[in-house]
Amino acid sequence: MAINWGSFLEWWTYVCMGPSDPQPNWHLGMRGTQHRAVMWRVWKEGGTGFLYWGANCYEKSLVASAEIKFRRGLPPGDGVLFYPGEVFSPSHDPIASIRLERILSGMQDIYIPVHN
Repeated sequence: MAINWGSFLEWWTYVCMGPSDPQPNWHLGMRGTQHRAVMWRVWKEGGTGFLYWGANCYEKSLVASAEIKFRRGLPPGDGVLFYPGEVFSPSHDPIASIRLERILSGMQDIYIPVHN
């Protein structure tokens, strides 16, 4: 009896500081299609999972209305998909970034053809 090892293997991928332009990633300076294409690439390459290292890794400000600072040494927006609500409004609820909306769109782009 032959064992189909392919049915047991998982292959997870991730983005972090790289890849950089023109490859897909979630950095601030990239185009919306690049943000969406991260999940397209996971699907195309047969990925079974995706890991992102952080979603709210901005530097905490001491003043609530201060500008959001990204962590030094990282590309702008890397590790930040949510913003602190108090920077934009009296609320403390996190605010989703446009990039997070594009990530959802990228997931929907591959979900519909795969599951129909």
